[in-house]
Amino acid sequence: MANDDKTDVKTRAECIRILGRSPQEGANRIDTLANFLSADHDSQLQLAAVDALAERSQPAVADRLLSAWQSLTPALRAHVLDVLLTRKQWVGPLLAAIEAKNVQTSEIDA
Repeated sequence: MANDDKTDVKTRAECIRILGRSPQEGANRIDTLANFLSADHDSQLQLAAVDALAERSQPAVADRLLSAWQSLTPALRAHVLDVLLTRKQWVGPLLAAIEAKNVQTSEIDA
């Protein structure tokens, strides 16, 4: 239902959030959720995907969030930063992205 373009955005966003709460581990789940981060999707779906990924604990989540960085709005970037700072294992990839200048220090609010 989350992938169904005919379903209203609010319902799709809720489905995405539910996927994030699923106890199933694995790259498939992360990939499915991360696909909603693309600029092709409504901002509500992108936000739901960030929220859903925040429920996961795998190190790959940071990589997926950071790989979508350039396509995110400033508001979503701020939310992604908040999410990345919630888990120790995600801080390292964030710092590496800052060092590599993939994330600009000017994009980080105080």
